[in-house]
Amino acid sequence: MNHSLELVKKIKQALISGRIMVQDVPIDDLKKCVYLELQTKKMTYTETQFDAVTNSYNEFCNMVYDGEDDRTKVILFLTGLEMCLHTVSDSVLSLANRDYWTSIHANRLPDSEIEEIIDFVDEKKQIRLLPYDFVESYLERECPVYHDDDCDMDYVMHDGKRMYFPRRMDAKGIADYYNVILAEQDARSPHCYGKDGYSIKEGDILVDAGGAEGFFTLDNIELISKAYVFDADKEWIEALEKTFEPFGERVEIRYGYVGDISDDDNNITLDNELDGIEVNYIKMDIEGYEKGALKGAQRIINGSQNLRCAICSYHCKEDEAWITDFFKRNGMETAHSHGYMCPDWINDGLLKAELRRGVVFGRKIN
Repeated sequence: MNHSLELVKKIKQALISGRIMVQDVPIDDLKKCVYLELQTKKMTYTETQFDAVTNSYNEFCNMVYDGEDDRTKVILFLTGLEMCLHTVSDSVLSLANRDYWTSIHANRLPDSEIEEIIDFVDEKKQIRLLPYDFVESYLERECPVYHDDDCDMDYVMHDGKRMYFPRRMDAKGIADYYNVILAEQDARSPHCYGKDGYSIKEGDILVDAGGAEGFFTLDNIELISKAYVFDADKEWIEALEKTFEPFGERVEIRYGYVGDISDDDNNITLDNELDGIEVNYIKMDIEGYEKGALKGAQRIINGSQNLRCAICSYHCKEDEAWITDFFKRNGMETAHSHGYMCPDWINDGLLKAELRRGVVFGRKIN
């Protein structure tokens, strides 16, 4: 283990355990330390690989600055630095080859979906979250970014509608982010929320938990009658409010960490937030907290007769099985997205060449 990775892990554990206060985390010093570590490994990677790592590093660094008092945000920042350092560790290069991946997944072969990923990893000598060739066309795509002088915020045009972004993001970061979202929602992607039989219908009441840039709600705005969009990042909340301003009361933006407890202004449950509302569709991407959020939506699930769901399942190892079982116990049919994701930002996923389904779908059986 390199010294920078060991340092980041120790500080993260100290913060989680309460041995240090969030304001005492030396954020700027850690940024410099990790940057130097990345530079020492530069010559062992292709330019494309190294650019991917440094882009991730820059995104995480732009999240926080010295004196940040949001504990959750700092923990995510430290986790991001761990991911970057793991990605350039000496052990990672040995994973990106056919023999290793074939041996790890031998008990699941022949499987065309897995064989396709093994071919990709062996050819590219890389482990990517979306291990498919079609992604390249999106990453190379030009994306104009515009500035709204009235609110001093940047936006892109998505299907003729403005999609705004947080003030902290520059034009290049916005363009890269938007292109990745387009790739994720391509019909060939394991992260795609669209699936026959589990799609949005005209007049639906939608819950978008983990709204971020609002792509899913904006993509379906002509079909839905109402959307409740939740996010726990106040900078995204500001951007979401501007994006959905033209749609008035049809879209409500709400701040909070969606889970199974509701004890203050930060922690909320869908059951409490939407009491008495019959929801038709739940889309959820909340960074590994999906299980708790589904528990906190039990009343909604029980009371909705025409419910469909698209729940991200790649953040944690056990999520696909847990979410699938949860849906079945609640009388719902289930399915999963095409293909697999390689969660390269999750340490055990990286070191074990693990493949995970991106989305689990559920629908009420009438």
